[in-house]
Amino acid sequence: LVLDGAMALAPLPNHGYFTFSEADDTKENLELLISYTGAPDGLAEKLALQNNGGGAMASLLLQSLAVPETLVSSAPFNEIQALQIIVRILGSISGDETGDSIVEPTRAGGQVAQALRSEAITVAILDLLRRYRSAFLRDEEPWLRLEVLRSLRLLTYPSSTCWWVEDDIGYHRYADIRRRMVDVSVEALIDLKNTANPLPKVAALGCLKNLTTSCPACLKHLVQTPFAAEVVKLMTEQAKKSPPPVVDIFVGGCELLASTSVGPRSHLRKLSEAGAAEVALLLLEQLHMHREVAASAFVLLGLVCKDEGCASMVSSPTSRAVSAAAAVAKRWPLQVAQAAKAAKQDLAPQLAALLPER
Repeated sequence: LVLDGAMALAPLPNHGYFTFSEADDTKENLELLISYTGAPDGLAEKLALQNNGGGAMASLLLQSLAVPETLVSSAPFNEIQALQIIVRILGSISGDETGDSIVEPTRAGGQVAQALRSEAITVAILDLLRRYRSAFLRDEEPWLRLEVLRSLRLLTYPSSTCWWVEDDIGYHRYADIRRRMVDVSVEALIDLKNTANPLPKVAALGCLKNLTTSCPACLKHLVQTPFAAEVVKLMTEQAKKSPPPVVDIFVGGCELLASTSVGPRSHLRKLSEAGAAEVALLLLEQLHMHREVAASAFVLLGLVCKDEGCASMVSSPTSRAVSAAAAVAKRWPLQVAQAAKAAKQDLAPQLAALLPER
């Protein structure tokens, strides 16, 4: 596909063709959205809920994200501007236009939002992440790295329009792309281990959690990677840093590890071998005053301790792990109960007994 000018058509089924006028109007709105003087109030949300112009917008963004050598004419936006457009539009219906958090419940959006969540846009962002990986490893282009991970997190958020999710039976059209999405996200997380900025780490953890909760095939592939050890290492190193703690890293890490405990016993065994129970105990003891962290660590400990390798940690009511969990359950009963319910799995009996009665 050669992308050239405002009439270039993106390979987006069901979004139709568009005219020069529509493309020009769309570009004008997008320029306002990323203006240095600030976008008009509500513009991002208005675009996200719009039911026309999806094809024009996707085409403009695809041109901007493409390899410059493949373009016949100049791109309408530079790469970071294109990513900011995606983040602000999808973030507006996810509770945070910066893309640093996702507030439940999110909205599906209109045709524009669906066009942005397309296969073509997602693949373009994966290509961009791989293309700049060597620069990111040299700590170059930090803002581009942040925006690309924010975009990927929003694009992979579980919804009824997740195009990469397929039935287990039959031909798997998106199997290669699913594996690539997981591999690129794991690579990004590993590459961030020496980065001081916590925001891209939060986004990378969010990408992986989105993929595991939306698609069983992604979960199966993820557990075959060394992600668990990397997440445990990330949280352990983060816990050593001076306060205040970056709550989102600990919550995101615990929730990601907990989401991969679903399925065969081997999943729990890998979490146990990676040290998930130990880091959960560390968080219970050090960050018990932070309710979101304490509740997510409680659930992670309760899940991993169902494995034989960690069962001894909670075998006695007076053990260090049970005492720490009991203190958290007493201090934050509502938050612990909500986190346990959200996990949708049974905890180890010793920790399940600490949950408040319903």
